[in-house]
Amino acid sequence: MEAELERLSKSNDEEKLKSEELRAKLNASSLSLRQEKQMKRDSELALKRIKTDIHNCSAFITEPKLLAQRVADIYAQYVREDATEDASIDQDITKEYARQRDHLERTVRSLKAKVDKDSERHKTENIRIMQENVTLIKEINDLRRELKASRVKLQDLQTAMGISRKTAARTTEEIVHALNTQQNNHIVNEKQNELENLIQHQRHEIHRLNDQITRVENNNSRSASANGNRSRPTSGQLPPITSTLTAH
Repeated sequence: MEAELERLSKSNDEEKLKSEELRAKLNASSLSLRQEKQMKRDSELALKRIKTDIHNCSAFITEPKLLAQRVADIYAQYVREDATEDASIDQDITKEYARQRDHLERTVRSLKAKVDKDSERHKTENIRIMQENVTLIKEINDLRRELKASRVKLQDLQTAMGISRKTAARTTEEIVHALNTQQNNHIVNEKQNELENLIQHQRHEIHRLNDQITRVENNNSRSASANGNRSRPTSGQLPPITSTLTAH
Protein backbone atom coordinates (compact mmCIF):
# COMPACT_ATOMS: atom_id res chain seq x y z
CA MET A 1 0.00 0.00 0.00
CA GLU A 2 2.85 2.41 0.85
CA ALA A 3 4.58 1.58 -2.45
CA GLU A 4 1.38 2.33 -4.36
CA LEU A 5 1.01 5.68 -2.56
CA GLU A 6 4.62 6.54 -3.31
CA ARG A 7 4.13 5.61 -6.98
CA LEU A 8 0.99 7.76 -7.22
CA SER A 9 2.77 10.67 -5.52
CA LYS A 10 5.69 10.45 -7.93
CA SER A 11 3.30 10.22 -10.90
CA ASN A 12 1.44 13.27 -9.59
CA ASP A 13 4.70 15.21 -9.33
CA GLU A 14 5.64 14.24 -12.88
CA GLU A 15 2.24 15.39 -14.13
CA LYS A 16 2.72 18.71 -12.32
CA LEU A 17 6.12 19.08 -13.97
CA LYS A 18 4.63 18.42 -17.40
CA SER A 19 1.84 20.87 -16.64
CA GLU A 20 4.35 23.58 -15.71
CA GLU A 21 6.29 22.96 -18.91
CA LEU A 22 3.14 23.12 -21.03
CA ARG A 23 2.02 26.27 -19.23
CA ALA A 24 5.39 27.90 -19.92
CA LYS A 25 5.18 26.90 -23.57
CA LEU A 26 1.66 28.30 -23.74
CA ASN A 27 2.83 31.59 -22.25
CA ALA A 28 5.67 31.77 -24.77
CA SER A 29 3.26 30.98 -27.62
CA SER A 30 0.80 33.60 -26.38
CA LEU A 31 3.57 36.19 -26.22
CA SER A 32 4.72 35.30 -29.72
CA LEU A 33 1.14 35.51 -30.99
CA ARG A 34 0.67 38.95 -29.42
CA GLN A 35 3.90 40.11 -31.02
CA GLU A 36 2.82 38.77 -34.40
CA LYS A 37 -0.52 40.56 -34.12
CA GLN A 38 1.22 43.78 -33.16
CA MET A 39 3.61 43.41 -36.08
CA LYS A 40 0.63 42.84 -38.39
CA ARG A 41 -1.08 45.98 -37.14
CA ASP A 42 2.15 47.97 -37.47
CA SER A 43 2.70 46.63 -40.98
CA GLU A 44 -0.85 47.50 -42.03
CA LEU A 45 -0.44 51.01 -40.63
CA ALA A 46 2.93 51.44 -42.36
CA LEU A 47 1.43 50.16 -45.61
CA LYS A 48 -1.32 52.75 -45.40
CA ARG A 49 1.24 55.48 -44.82
CA ILE A 50 3.34 54.26 -47.74
CA LYS A 51 0.30 54.22 -50.03
CA THR A 52 -0.58 57.73 -48.95
CA ASP A 53 2.97 59.00 -49.55
CA ILE A 54 3.13 57.30 -52.95
CA HIS A 55 -0.21 58.79 -53.86
CA ASN A 56 1.10 62.22 -52.87
CA CYS A 57 4.08 61.70 -55.19
CA SER A 58 1.68 61.91 -58.13
CA ALA A 59 1.68 65.67 -57.65
CA PHE A 60 5.29 65.71 -58.89
CA ILE A 61 4.63 63.61 -61.98
CA THR A 62 5.56 66.51 -64.22
CA GLU A 63 8.72 67.28 -62.27
CA PRO A 64 11.07 64.28 -62.54
CA LYS A 65 13.74 65.62 -60.19
CA LEU A 66 11.31 66.38 -57.39
CA LEU A 67 9.59 63.04 -57.99
CA ALA A 68 12.89 61.18 -57.75
CA GLN A 69 13.82 63.04 -54.58
CA ARG A 70 10.44 62.28 -53.04
CA VAL A 71 10.75 58.57 -53.87
CA ALA A 72 14.23 58.52 -52.34
CA ASP A 73 12.87 60.16 -49.20
CA ILE A 74 10.10 57.58 -48.95
CA TYR A 75 12.61 54.76 -49.34
CA ALA A 76 14.88 56.22 -46.69
CA GLN A 77 11.95 56.75 -44.34
CA TYR A 78 10.33 53.35 -44.52
CA VAL A 79 12.95 50.85 -45.61
CA ARG A 80 15.67 51.87 -43.13
CA GLU A 81 13.11 52.39 -40.36
CA ASP A 82 11.68 48.92 -40.94
CA ALA A 83 15.15 47.40 -40.84
CA THR A 84 15.81 49.10 -37.49
CA GLU A 85 12.45 48.01 -36.11
CA ASP A 86 13.01 44.42 -37.27
CA ALA A 87 16.39 44.33 -35.54
CA SER A 88 14.82 45.72 -32.37
CA ILE A 89 11.98 43.18 -32.51
CA ASP A 90 14.42 40.29 -33.05
CA GLN A 91 16.41 41.43 -30.04
CA ASP A 92 13.25 41.62 -27.89
CA ILE A 93 12.22 38.14 -29.02
CA THR A 94 15.67 36.78 -28.16
CA LYS A 95 15.53 38.35 -24.70
CA GLU A 96 12.02 37.01 -24.07
CA TYR A 97 13.04 33.54 -25.23
CA ALA A 98 16.03 33.60 -22.89
CA ARG A 99 13.80 34.76 -20.04
CA GLN A 100 11.26 31.99 -20.68
CA ARG A 101 14.02 29.40 -20.92
CA ASP A 102 15.54 30.56 -17.64
CA HIS A 103 12.10 30.41 -16.01
CA LEU A 104 11.55 26.86 -17.29
CA GLU A 105 14.95 25.72 -16.06
CA ARG A 106 14.30 27.15 -12.59
CA THR A 107 10.86 25.52 -12.53
CA VAL A 108 12.30 22.13 -13.53
CA ARG A 109 15.02 22.35 -10.87
CA SER A 110 12.48 23.33 -8.23
CA LEU A 111 10.11 20.49 -9.13
CA LYS A 112 12.92 17.94 -9.23
CA ALA A 113 14.07 19.07 -5.79
CA LYS A 114 10.50 18.77 -4.51
CA VAL A 115 10.14 15.26 -5.98
CA ASP A 116 13.43 14.17 -4.38
CA LYS A 117 12.40 15.66 -1.03
CA ASP A 118 8.97 13.98 -1.13
CA SER A 119 10.55 10.65 -2.09
CA GLU A 120 12.97 10.87 0.83
CA ARG A 121 10.14 11.81 3.19
CA HIS A 122 8.03 8.85 2.02
CA LYS A 123 11.03 6.56 2.40
CA THR A 124 11.63 7.77 5.97
CA GLU A 125 7.93 7.41 6.81
CA ASN A 126 7.84 3.85 5.42
CA ILE A 127 10.89 2.88 7.48
CA ARG A 128 9.29 4.34 10.62
CA ILE A 129 6.04 2.45 9.97
CA MET A 130 7.93 -0.81 9.42
CA GLN A 131 9.85 -0.34 12.67
CA GLU A 132 6.64 0.35 14.58
CA ASN A 133 5.00 -2.73 13.07
CA VAL A 134 7.98 -4.87 14.07
CA THR A 135 7.75 -3.48 17.61
CA LEU A 136 4.01 -4.21 17.79
CA ILE A 137 4.51 -7.76 16.52
CA LYS A 138 7.24 -8.33 19.11
CA GLU A 139 5.02 -7.02 21.92
CA ILE A 140 2.12 -9.22 20.78
CA ASN A 141 4.41 -12.26 20.70
CA ASP A 142 5.70 -11.41 24.20
CA LEU A 143 2.12 -11.18 25.49
CA ARG A 144 1.26 -14.50 23.89
CA ARG A 145 4.30 -16.15 25.46
CA GLU A 146 3.34 -14.72 28.84
CA LEU A 147 -0.22 -15.97 28.40
CA LYS A 148 1.05 -19.42 27.45
CA ALA A 149 3.34 -19.49 30.49
CA SER A 150 0.43 -18.49 32.74
CA ARG A 151 -1.72 -21.28 31.35
CA VAL A 152 1.07 -23.81 31.85
CA LYS A 153 1.58 -22.61 35.43
CA LEU A 154 -2.15 -22.87 36.12
CA GLN A 155 -2.21 -26.39 34.72
CA ASP A 156 0.80 -27.33 36.85
CA LEU A 157 -0.94 -26.00 39.97
CA GLN A 158 -4.06 -28.00 39.20
CA THR A 159 -1.97 -31.11 38.57
CA ALA A 160 -0.01 -30.62 41.80
CA MET A 161 -3.25 -30.47 43.76
CA GLY A 162 -4.41 -33.65 42.04
CA ILE A 163 -7.78 -32.12 41.19
CA SER A 164 -9.76 -30.95 38.18
CA ARG A 165 -12.83 -28.77 37.87
CA LYS A 166 -15.12 -31.83 38.04
CA THR A 167 -13.44 -33.61 40.98
CA ALA A 168 -12.29 -30.64 43.08
CA ALA A 169 -15.08 -30.83 45.68
CA ARG A 170 -14.89 -34.63 46.08
CA THR A 171 -11.11 -34.68 46.47
CA THR A 172 -11.23 -31.89 49.04
CA GLU A 173 -13.78 -33.82 51.12
CA GLU A 174 -11.60 -36.95 51.05
CA ILE A 175 -8.56 -35.00 52.23
CA VAL A 176 -10.54 -33.38 55.06
CA HIS A 177 -12.02 -36.73 56.07
CA ALA A 178 -8.57 -38.34 56.19
CA LEU A 179 -7.30 -35.78 58.68
CA ASN A 180 -8.84 -36.15 62.15
CA THR A 181 -7.41 -33.30 64.18
CA GLN A 182 -8.82 -29.76 64.21
CA GLN A 183 -5.37 -28.31 63.59
CA ASN A 184 -4.82 -30.41 60.49
CA ASN A 185 -8.31 -29.50 59.27
CA HIS A 186 -7.44 -25.83 59.67
CA ILE A 187 -4.15 -26.24 57.74
CA VAL A 188 -5.84 -28.17 54.95
CA ASN A 189 -8.58 -25.56 54.65
CA GLU A 190 -6.02 -22.77 54.61
CA LYS A 191 -3.90 -24.47 51.93
CA GLN A 192 -6.99 -25.32 49.92
CA ASN A 193 -8.23 -21.72 50.05
CA GLU A 194 -4.78 -20.45 49.13
CA LEU A 195 -4.55 -22.76 46.12
CA GLU A 196 -8.09 -21.95 45.00
CA ASN A 197 -7.38 -18.23 45.29
CA LEU A 198 -4.18 -18.71 43.29
CA ILE A 199 -6.08 -20.62 40.59
CA GLN A 200 -8.73 -17.91 40.46
CA HIS A 201 -6.03 -15.26 40.21
CA GLN A 202 -4.38 -17.16 37.36
CA ARG A 203 -7.70 -17.30 35.52
CA HIS A 204 -8.15 -13.55 35.92
CA GLU A 205 -4.58 -13.00 34.71
CA ILE A 206 -5.21 -15.14 31.60
CA HIS A 207 -8.40 -13.21 30.90
CA ARG A 208 -6.53 -9.90 31.29
CA LEU A 209 -3.75 -10.98 28.95
CA ASN A 210 -6.31 -12.12 26.36
CA ASP A 211 -7.99 -8.70 26.51
CA GLN A 212 -4.64 -6.93 26.22
CA ILE A 213 -3.62 -8.97 23.16
CA THR A 214 -7.00 -8.25 21.55
CA ARG A 215 -6.60 -4.50 22.11
CA VAL A 216 -3.07 -4.46 20.68
CA GLU A 217 -4.11 -6.48 17.61
CA ASN A 218 -7.12 -4.19 17.05
CA ASN A 219 -4.94 -1.08 17.29
CA ASN A 220 -2.45 -2.59 14.86
CA SER A 221 -5.26 -3.49 12.42
CA ARG A 222 -6.72 0.04 12.54
CA SER A 223 -3.28 1.56 12.02
CA ALA A 224 -2.60 -0.66 8.99
CA SER A 225 -5.93 0.23 7.35
CA ALA A 226 -5.57 3.99 7.94
CA ASN A 227 -3.98 6.52 5.52
CA GLY A 228 -0.20 6.38 5.14
CA ASN A 229 0.10 9.96 6.51
CA ARG A 230 -1.60 9.04 9.78
CA SER A 231 0.67 8.03 12.60
CA ARG A 232 0.79 4.42 13.93
CA PRO A 233 0.73 3.66 17.66
CA THR A 234 4.19 3.44 19.09
CA SER A 235 5.40 1.02 21.69
CA GLY A 236 4.98 3.73 24.31
CA GLN A 237 1.22 3.71 23.75
CA LEU A 238 0.84 0.02 24.72
CA PRO A 239 -0.29 -0.71 28.29
CA PRO A 240 2.55 -1.96 30.48
CA ILE A 241 2.77 -5.69 31.04
CA THR A 242 2.41 -6.36 34.73
CA SER A 243 2.47 -9.85 36.04
CA THR A 244 1.82 -10.94 39.61
CA LEU A 245 2.46 -14.61 38.93
CA THR A 246 5.60 -14.61 41.05
CA ALA A 247 3.85 -12.87 43.96
CA HIS A 248 2.30 -16.15 45.03
